Amino acid sequence: MGKNYYTILGIDKNASQEDIKKAYRKSALKWHPDKNRERQEEASEKFREIAEAYDVLSDPEKKRIYDQFGEEGLKGGPRPEEAPPFNGPSGPSHGGFSYQFNGDPNDIFARFFKDSFQRSSSFAESPFEDGGGLFGGGMFPMGGEHGRKRPAIFDLHCSLEDLYNGTTPNDIFARFFKDSFQRSSSFAESPFEDVGGLFGGGMFPMGGMAMGPMGMGMNMGGGSSASGEHGRKRPAMFDLHCSLEDLYNGTTRKLKVKRTSTSLLRADEAVLEIAVKPGWKPGTKVTFQGEGDEFGNSGQAQDVVFVIREKRHPLYTREGSNLLHHRKIPLVDALTGFKFDLPHLEPDKTLRIAVNEIVTPTYTKVVKGKGMPSSKDPAEKGDLVVTFDIVYPKELPADSKERLKQVLPRF
Repeated sequence: MGKNYYTILGIDKNASQEDIKKAYRKSALKWHPDKNRERQEEASEKFREIAEAYDVLSDPEKKRIYDQFGEEGLKGGPRPEEAPPFNGPSGPSHGGFSYQFNGDPNDIFARFFKDSFQRSSSFAESPFEDGGGLFGGGMFPMGGEHGRKRPAIFDLHCSLEDLYNGTTPNDIFARFFKDSFQRSSSFAESPFEDVGGLFGGGMFPMGGMAMGPMGMGMNMGGGSSASGEHGRKRPAMFDLHCSLEDLYNGTTRKLKVKRTSTSLLRADEAVLEIAVKPGWKPGTKVTFQGEGDEFGNSGQAQDVVFVIREKRHPLYTREGSNLLHHRKIPLVDALTGFKFDLPHLEPDKTLRIAVNEIVTPTYTKVVKGKGMPSSKDPAEKGDLVVTFDIVYPKELPADSKERLKQVLPRF
């Protein structure tokens, strides 16, 4: 009796293509050789059978022939008159059809996750690097000889704040998978959910929390992924976008959150108040302990962490404790001097800035003490640094050119 591909994947004959994909994902991750190092020979054989079953059932033509004639008909029986010619992995057969699974189960695994993640990078080669393994100590694995020969290359997108202040491996890991899976909510439905998460305890324990400003109906969701062992250690993190005015003067932000509780006696909603201090920099974190979803029935709840992010400003950019301003000036001002008014971040304050020097393309005007305050001592401030673009006239009358030749020195 031939192989029952449906039994191998744990599905019935009426399974849809989506059901087949889910079953392959679950079975392939369960029996991946890197997860079963103590019985690797058995796992490798099952991993190959799972790949073969998916190769057949995910292809409509192979599936049709298999459903009609079984494994024997698929792999060697004479072709019925009504069956169209079949191109198997070994090419079209003559006088019948003959399918043999000669593919690499690791390549099928890699292609599957490339398609699932909709990535354009090296998942076509292998979604995992050599070493530790998906289920071991390494970041990503790819069992088998082919995986160990082909590295996986990933883009890691970092903000300037990350590159300036540094960041943690957990934050990088979380952001990488959030981008890869193109999800904006929790990771409760990641491709690894069916086997209890990437490392066995749930993908990321965000609890399905959603946040927003007061009055926007924020729901923390109570997702089950928060209850894993890793979730007890990992807070729910959210960006708090602040204007430069907020970070210069300080402000208070209030956010209403809805959270789930099982055994904890507390309100379903809470208002979290954040006192933004003058001089705070992007990346500053504010933690509210135990204000998130409860972990199962444990009596403990997630911490909620807000990360300060800086909004773009129309007049200024920030560089440490300095404020940078860039403006265009005409050539005549660059040569003769000028004054200009610049609205400051301090409420109802305008700076009158005089430039008496000749402005060259590399010239900067530094106004001492008009930059961002220090978070440790708000009275201590950085500088305001102004740079210029000199706008040259497109044309000059002949008499003006002659007068300039008489006035301007030649070098």
